[in-house]
Amino acid sequence: MNQSKNIDTISLAIKQHRPIEFEYVYEGDAIGKRTGNPHAIFWDTTKESVDRVYTHIVQTSGVSSTIKKFPEWRTFIVTGK
Repeated sequence: MNQSKNIDTISLAIKQHRPIEFEYVYEGDAIGKRTGNPHAIFWDTTKESVDRVYTHIVQTSGVSSTIKKFPEWRTFIVTGK
């Protein structure tokens, strides 16, 4: 799925108050399906001057690279490296 479509999907889920299922692939994080309720999507620039899009999601199920129990607020990178 391309980055623009990801942003559109998350934005629509926020507007409709609907959960999303997604596979988060980021170096160092557990790979696999996650489910959650997105609440915000925003742009920011890292200390290294990399523009990224992030989303705040209350993850309700799926894989996790932490031992915290669900539901749990998480921030996921949508775009950027």
